[in-house]
Amino acid sequence: MAVDLASRFVVGGVVLEEPFTSIGDVGQKLFPFMPVRLLVRNKYDSLGKIGRINAPLLILHSRDDEVFPFRHAERLFIAAREPKRLVELRGSHNDAFFVSANTCRGALKEFLNRLGELDVAAHNP
Repeated sequence: MAVDLASRFVVGGVVLEEPFTSIGDVGQKLFPFMPVRLLVRNKYDSLGKIGRINAPLLILHSRDDEVFPFRHAERLFIAAREPKRLVELRGSHNDAFFVSANTCRGALKEFLNRLGELDVAAHNP
C-alpha cells in the first residue's frame, strides 16, 4: 500500500519494511498448485509501481525472512529510482527489527538526516 500511495502522490521519502513484490507472487509461492495471480482482486503490485516513486527510498529486509524472501526486496530495489538504499537485516520476518535493532536505527537515522538535508537544499537555492 505504501508503494501504491507513494506512486500516486508527492511524498518526501518512503521506507519499506520487509516488502513483497505483489500479492500474486506471494500467493503463488504459498499455493503453487493454484492460479493465484488470476484469482487475486487487489494485486498490490509494488514491483509494477515502484518505478513511479519520485522520492528517496529505504528498503529494510532480512535474508532470513521466511514469509517474503529477500529476492522480493532485491527486485524492488533494482526497479526503483535513485536515490535508494537496501539495508540487509538479520532475523526472521517477525523479529528482524529486534535482532537488527542497531542496524535499523542507524539506517533510519541516516535516511531521515538525508531527507532533512534534501529539504533544506530545496528551500535554499
